[in-house]
Amino acid sequence: MSNRLRTTGRITMDDIASELGLSKTTVSRALSGKGRICQDTRDRILTCIRENGYQPNQMARGLAASRTFNIAIVIPDERSGGEAQFFSDCLVGITKAAVVHDYDTVLVVVPDNDMSGLERLVRNCKADGVVVTRMNRQDRIIPFLRSKKIPFVLIGTNTNDDILQIDSNQKEGCRELTKHMISGGCRKVALLAGDKEHLVDAMRYEGYKEAFSEAGLQVDESLVFWNASLNCSGAVKAALEAHSDCIACMDDTICVAAMDYLSVGHIRIPEDIQIVSFYDSSALASGRIPVTALHVDSFDLCMRAGNLLIDEIEGRSPPKRNTAEYSILYRGSSL
Repeated sequence: MSNRLRTTGRITMDDIASELGLSKTTVSRALSGKGRICQDTRDRILTCIRENGYQPNQMARGLAASRTFNIAIVIPDERSGGEAQFFSDCLVGITKAAVVHDYDTVLVVVPDNDMSGLERLVRNCKADGVVVTRMNRQDRIIPFLRSKKIPFVLIGTNTNDDILQIDSNQKEGCRELTKHMISGGCRKVALLAGDKEHLVDAMRYEGYKEAFSEAGLQVDESLVFWNASLNCSGAVKAALEAHSDCIACMDDTICVAAMDYLSVGHIRIPEDIQIVSFYDSSALASGRIPVTALHVDSFDLCMRAGNLLIDEIEGRSPPKRNTAEYSILYRGSSL
């Protein structure tokens, strides 16, 4: 590093170019990775940048590339807190991916079907791409984003193969866990379900049904309690009165409420009734009776979603369909 660069204060691209006897255009190409430049020259530039702590001017960078270097994270207005841990992992995971690539994140909350905040963000060009964290059956978010031709990634599953998406195999995981309970002797597996309009809940229900079908059994629909979070105690009471031998909860919040009800009623778990969850969380793992659950590393899933979106924004054409692994963690709530 020359004395001149040591004393100039904030180092500019012009300083780097002058120090190495190169044009500013050549330095710019090395930084962007675009344009033809030999590897030796690129290495010299990158070494000089590292040694001198050069930081590109993000505003100038954005103007030059017609970009904001922001990505938007769209989350629903979950007042019930039913998926608070998942959305927390979304925010942290996506932001971590963004920081690595020198992007910032913008949070957009979409209550029900009110898309005014998202529409304003897109209209004002405040982000280069969007992460959609959940989709409902009648969701207008994806058609809107497609019509505006803005890059986006869906955390979830869509049948359209043209949509960039990542998800764990929700249906297969729930099928496997339900099948395990049936294989262990359970025949009356009550399901404390979520919202039919949420595609993730619909897929979990399909997996539950497939397990019964493969075992040659019929699902007792009277033991499927949709929107169980609204009256969890009533659903658990009905399941007990029907002599269910297992309760499957569609998410961790429903499961915690069910466990509380059973504890107050002095119902022994798993001796009197077994209980499992189609979504794992720290609350289920660390409770008085740890709950058998379908586990997905949601932090890693969301970080991968952020990386996929940035690849799409920067023209690297990532694969459209991406799958995260799941595992079933067998704990003390099942036999």
